[in-house]
Amino acid sequence: MPETTEFDYMLKPGIVVIGQRGRYRIIRRLKIGGQVVIWHGKKIGDEFDVIIKEPKRFYNTQLLQLNLEMFKTGKNILKQITCCPGVEKYIDECSGFTEFLVTYYHRGIPLKPMLNKKPLDWRIAMDIAIKLLRSISCIHKENIVHRDIKPKNILYDGENTVLIDFNTAKRFYQGMTLDSAAIYSRGGYTAPEQATRTISLPQSDLWSFGATMYYILTGVDPVPKYIKNYPEHPLVVNISNVVKGIDEYFAEAIMACLKADYRARPSTADEVLLIMKYGKRGYSRGTRIVIKGIEIPIMSKEIIIGRSKNVDVVLDDRYDPLHYISRRHARIFLGSDGNWYIQDLGSLNKTAVYRAGFGWRIVWRGYKVPSEPFRLRNGDIIAIVFKEGKGPYLTLTFYER
Repeated sequence: MPETTEFDYMLKPGIVVIGQRGRYRIIRRLKIGGQVVIWHGKKIGDEFDVIIKEPKRFYNTQLLQLNLEMFKTGKNILKQITCCPGVEKYIDECSGFTEFLVTYYHRGIPLKPMLNKKPLDWRIAMDIAIKLLRSISCIHKENIVHRDIKPKNILYDGENTVLIDFNTAKRFYQGMTLDSAAIYSRGGYTAPEQATRTISLPQSDLWSFGATMYYILTGVDPVPKYIKNYPEHPLVVNISNVVKGIDEYFAEAIMACLKADYRARPSTADEVLLIMKYGKRGYSRGTRIVIKGIEIPIMSKEIIIGRSKNVDVVLDDRYDPLHYISRRHARIFLGSDGNWYIQDLGSLNKTAVYRAGFGWRIVWRGYKVPSEPFRLRNGDIIAIVFKEGKGPYLTLTFYER
């Protein structure tokens, strides 16, 4: 019997593959990755360079099925984020027995081999950070979490950055469930909650961003292999003590992303950009919820969430394409004791709250029966629609700082 990691692939130099939008000739194999085999090709007729990816054909049936599902998810995600700046660009695909994905051939070089442990000047690193954060902000607003941001997955040509490798990316609601296909990168690029509990959040990508910037600025991994308490209690040396003369707010933003507890990290990539500009004390955030990377301030003592046009936070088809959310699904309110609470308003498909070290807590008593209020804490993740065995449908994060 072959080992579960043994695999095969179908493409080879010289053959022509037919996609939905054109034909492509395979030139050479570039790389064998964890989930895919990557080829350099040319589009026949136009003769421009392309990248062609095919999923590994693992001999183990279960591993093969999982890999094909991840490949299809990554392909669909790339189609969804074509409007985002600085990300891998979808061109074409083929589905069926011979499955492959065609993307634009970017001329940049991955940061990891390009730097080769030699740090960049902090001013150049800061420019890279701004461009990368804009890319992360856009994919988060598209309900996508990358899960594997690291120097190897960022191309740089001296001016532009391109975030690549969406093979393991997921949508938020998928990322909150426990996943047998855990994504882990050595050196401290994987957020602690993702490494220990296989839970992927937008804040997990922000950890990976901070870790990537740490490498760019120092030439060393943020969490060396000899650190034994990672990922439960990661130890990252303050970047200001390593890079002399670095912009104060830039350093502050990086270290904010590298907080061990995801609830203590910035809530969005846009917030990281604000820290870089004003510092953590230079602006006030206030009580708010974050949905798909978009911040919604809570300006009153109560907000109603649901599908109805008459509620405070309207979750229309952009958020609820399957119409699982009730018209008046839940409310968040300030109690007489000064604490914030959430209450399910008798929804059909439930409400739940996730908290680190606590897990999921269903807040629901029955259809058309309001639940008992549940006290919220800073950084709690709220599922609007939750099904046992499947997890959350739409998630939002609550902040009161």
